[in-house]
Amino acid sequence: MIDVDDLEENPLDGEDTKSKARRPSKIKVGNELPKLTMPTDSNPPDNPTSAVPGSADTMTPTEGMSARQLNVLKRKAKANKSSSSKYSIKSVNRVDRFRVRVIDYSQSTVGRRTSVDVSNGSVTPHPIKQEPDSKDDYFSITEQPQDSSRVVIEHKAPAVSALAAFGASPDAARVWPFEGLVEILILDLSDPKWETRHGAAIGLREVFRIHGAGAGRLMGLDITENDRRNLEYLEDISLRCVCVFLLDRFGDYVSDQVVAPIRESVAQLLGAALVHMRSETVVQVFRLLKRLVLQSDFNGYSPIWEVCHGGMLGTKYLVAVREDLFLSDPEVLDGVIECVLHGLANHDDDVRAVAAATLVPVAEQFISLRPSAVQTLIDTLWSSLEELRDDLSASTGSVMDLLAKLFSFPNVLEMITQSATHDEEKSFGVLIPRLFPFLRHTIRTVRMAVLRALRTFLGIKQQKGTAWISARAMRLIFQNILFEQVEDIRELSLSVWADLISSVPPSELQSMYKQSLRQTSSLLFTPIGTSRSNIPMDSNLIIRPSGQTWAPLTKTDKQSAKKSKKQEHDDWAVSQNKPHNLDGPVIRGDVDLVGEDVLIRSRVSAAKALGLLMAIWPQDVSSLLELN
Repeated sequence: MIDVDDLEENPLDGEDTKSKARRPSKIKVGNELPKLTMPTDSNPPDNPTSAVPGSADTMTPTEGMSARQLNVLKRKAKANKSSSSKYSIKSVNRVDRFRVRVIDYSQSTVGRRTSVDVSNGSVTPHPIKQEPDSKDDYFSITEQPQDSSRVVIEHKAPAVSALAAFGASPDAARVWPFEGLVEILILDLSDPKWETRHGAAIGLREVFRIHGAGAGRLMGLDITENDRRNLEYLEDISLRCVCVFLLDRFGDYVSDQVVAPIRESVAQLLGAALVHMRSETVVQVFRLLKRLVLQSDFNGYSPIWEVCHGGMLGTKYLVAVREDLFLSDPEVLDGVIECVLHGLANHDDDVRAVAAATLVPVAEQFISLRPSAVQTLIDTLWSSLEELRDDLSASTGSVMDLLAKLFSFPNVLEMITQSATHDEEKSFGVLIPRLFPFLRHTIRTVRMAVLRALRTFLGIKQQKGTAWISARAMRLIFQNILFEQVEDIRELSLSVWADLISSVPPSELQSMYKQSLRQTSSLLFTPIGTSRSNIPMDSNLIIRPSGQTWAPLTKTDKQSAKKSKKQEHDDWAVSQNKPHNLDGPVIRGDVDLVGEDVLIRSRVSAAKALGLLMAIWPQDVSSLLELN
């Protein structure tokens, strides 16, 4: 509510120039309050004798007030001034301009500039519809009948028609219904804020996934012209995706791995657009992606891993959505293999992960079409595992999944068997133990991947396929069951243990594991402590992936470890020299940190593993009775 007296000046009749000069024209909040000359009798204001200056009947509102009352009036005047300025027209316009964005999705460049003549199929210019100026109606001023000196100023927000938003206007109905929306999202695809780019990529992905075949088409044109317009539209969005791959540098962390939400969403958008494109255009897009991955023609610039990562993501979704082209076009097939091998040899972990995940869905077709490249790919995968010793390497899981997928085919097993006859370093007895250090990896997806790979190798029924099974492998799998805190990984470890002991004849199993049975059983029978009274396991009974005992280091060993620069090749890590030890709380028997229920479940799973071993043990069980 705003008083009329505050908006305009209404001096009393009969007031002299002295009183006019004394009264200010506008209300000011300060140390002095405004002084108004008001009549005190019942005479009407038009009587000149009622407001004679200097008469006894004239008084000011502040006369006779105490200091407390004056302070109250000052605060009230200051509050009225702040509230009136807060809801002024200038303030509302400024807030509305920055916070409110009114968009009519029915308006697009094609819809504004052209209209279609259905009779002859020609495109003619069409005048732009002029909207009435509604600035005068932005505020509504209503007088109050109870008090004529007061009015109500009401803000009227501009209304957006729901029909217009869905393209119900006659001109907008002749073009693609999503034309206006796509034009806005395409501009947001290059926005400096990553949230805006991410949202635009997701929105475009959903539009092109379902309605990509109608992009750019106009009603009234023949099918040839519409196909040409659709092809140009899809080419344009594909080139914009490639531009994002070139320019985007944003990365984020989700769970235990690094993700690039912008490049991932844009790659999905590219895949949604490639579904509706011709094969010749898809090949041209793949050539651009290959240039991003290899970066061989980036003269004078060092390789940029973000650009390579974006190219690999685009290649991954191209192979996934256009498998027909991958199998039929030799250029695409050979180019994808070259990109994958280059990505696996890349120094960046994210690039290696995407490169390994690219061939997983098409591994069978790759083996049948390019058997000569299988050996090179397998050698690259095994060599990359040698470099993935960092506990933050998330690509290890993808590499192991691809290895397990390749070794699940008989052709690959025959190929490895033949190569092992010429080179002992390529036999299963040498290669598979390279996976043992990753059994206790800090990332759970890696631990799951190595167990799946071992289970795949155990499925090989050939004699040379089980040459890697040894007492060390059995003890490591048993420790994996006993130390694991995640239920799913513990159950998978138990399944690997069952396949492991069933792959070896009972007599050979007894001679192999007889010396290790005492150590593993002692670890299982370690009592569980209580809160603040932990009972640790004997570290002398625990082995590392290299087969050495996990004994506490002495002072001399620590000094020699500091002086030596060479680390052991087969060990995952020396836990005493690492800031984080995955199995440390379980080995120490920390009930408060691990939880008594977790310790009990791990003991129960290890007891099941020991029971499976006893079930297939030979009839002579004297070795088991010697444990006491």
